[in-house]
Amino acid sequence: MRLSRRVPHPIRGYDFELQDFTCRICQHETQRDADVRGEVAE
Repeated sequence: MRLSRRVPHPIRGYDFELQDFTCRICQHETQRDADVRGEVAE
């Protein structure tokens, strides 16, 4: 999986972001919340 898109989080604001990951082979996509340093938000 590789990071394919990063956007500001619509609810948590600019201190957090939504990160989209896409598989190069099968095109499967997944999304996670993370802070601006890339740490997974809980």
